[in-house]
Amino acid sequence: MNNILAGIQQSKNVSFEKVLFALGIRFVGETVAKKLAAHYKSIDKLRSASLMDLVLVDEIGEKIAGSVLKYFADKRNMLLIERLKEKGLQFELGDFFKPTGNILKGKTFVVSGVFTSFSRDSLKTTIETNGGKVSSAVSSNRFCSGRRKYGSGEAQKG
Repeated sequence: MNNILAGIQQSKNVSFEKVLFALGIRFVGETVAKKLAAHYKSIDKLRSASLMDLVLVDEIGEKIAGSVLKYFADKRNMLLIERLKEKGLQFELGDFFKPTGNILKGKTFVVSGVFTSFSRDSLKTTIETNGGKVSSAVSSNRFCSGRRKYGSGEAQKG
């Protein structure tokens, strides 16, 4: 029982973008949840957005926007959000998430692999707090960082 109570207390410290991701809105993954949270700052502002408002958010298309609208149109989902609010979960973006610099502004990074000195989450946060973007897709205009960890049966290549 103590573990359950401790788990409930810890969930109150989970950031808005992670709570938004955990709601399970179709097509809203970790990156999209982060973008929506950063743009709208609260669940109340997000749920009052129109299709056009949502589509104007960076990297949000009609498919994702429609899914978000459908989620908020379901009364069961709204009831769930109200219950979670009552329990103290974060449904607003705190001031701690504002970028503190712009040295990486206009640059997009893909963070992948295993790091010995940093966690992937800490690297992503560092990139974002310095004005950069984090993506999961590699393309010619993105910076990639990471180190491959080789399995025991895998040959290391040059």
